[in-house]
Amino acid sequence: MAGCSPSSQPVTIVIPEYVPPLKAALVSVSFSPTSLRAGGSIIVTATVKNIGTQSAKIGVMGWVYSDGNWVLRRAELYAMSGFDGADYQGGRVGYMTLAPGDLRQVSMTSGPISQPGTYGVFVQAGVLNVLTYSTVSFVSDSSDARRYDNTVTVS
Repeated sequence: MAGCSPSSQPVTIVIPEYVPPLKAALVSVSFSPTSLRAGGSIIVTATVKNIGTQSAKIGVMGWVYSDGNWVLRRAELYAMSGFDGADYQGGRVGYMTLAPGDLRQVSMTSGPISQPGTYGVFVQAGVLNVLTYSTVSFVSDSSDARRYDNTVTVS
């Protein structure tokens, strides 16, 4: 084209980050004590956030395990504080409806751990899909899970 010269001005294209409508995140997880006598319990505290774009019923669950196996069923994290709780056949699930950006803390206490050894802690938070006595499931790709191997010693 006559009279036109090519532009040398930079062009910036901004592509917004995708934020899923239904998503939960574990902001932090702590547990204590890290050393206890047989018969003692572990308290796990998790801070959970709704990082989705819609209000959602967020569920939190966890358990204590040994040797990389989920064999310590009696030490499921079952006593809830900070969230409502519901029983299911494997233990207990905490849940609460959170608006986008809401942050809440939940504390979970294990059952007595009777066998000496080294144990790990597993915690998962997600948007609840199904919660009945026999089934707990999260909306696909909505959950965040953390596994802490060899973190608690029972003597």
